[in-house]
Amino acid sequence: MAGMGTAVWLMARLCRATLRFPLLPRRRRCVLERGVLIGVCAILLGDSTGFSMARVSALRGPPFCLVAYTLMASWAVLMFRYRRGDQIYITQWYLLGAFLWFPWLYAAGQLMLFVVPVQGVLHRQ
Repeated sequence: MAGMGTAVWLMARLCRATLRFPLLPRRRRCVLERGVLIGVCAILLGDSTGFSMARVSALRGPPFCLVAYTLMASWAVLMFRYRRGDQIYITQWYLLGAFLWFPWLYAAGQLMLFVVPVQGVLHRQ
């Protein structure tokens, strides 16, 4: 959460703009916290996957987290689109790339592990 907050601040600062659509990161935070809470409660109730670093059941918390990460990516694209000034820093490209790549990689990992399980090294327990 601290990393996402720092990235939000840095993106707004480098775009030289006030925080556009301020409710979007707040709603994202609420959705993400709800997903994490549901996932932790599911683990405590014994609903775990057995995969290290992916303990939460695919039907519990990850959909909330994916929606939250997608909201953050859309916010970053909007902030980048309405930036002031002509100069674009490399840091903005890295932040924008991180905001766009993470939801895609997260969704791909969840799909390949739980929805359409793949064979081979990835699916080894």
